[in-house]
Amino acid sequence: MRVTILCMGKTRERFIQEGISKYVRYLKPYADIEIKELKEEKIRDLKDAPLIRKKEAEKIFKAVPGHATLVALDERGREFTSHEFAEF
Repeated sequence: MRVTILCMGKTRERFIQEGISKYVRYLKPYADIEIKELKEEKIRDLKDAPLIRKKEAEKIFKAVPGHATLVALDERGREFTSHEFAEF
């Protein structure tokens, strides 16, 4: 199985980078993991935020292969246990 994680922008915080590396090591035996950092748009004015989000969404959809199963991580989304996620 191939898993590609798309991120907007670079992860700057060291502790987050370390956490990502840790979980990638855990997953490597089970899947081919790739992390792609897409260039984020600059926000110069907060009123432009909806347009910026739309541009970033377009970048994400262009980076997703046509045959892929798309999973978005969102704090308002459905929550899985580890076993439920494995079944998914």
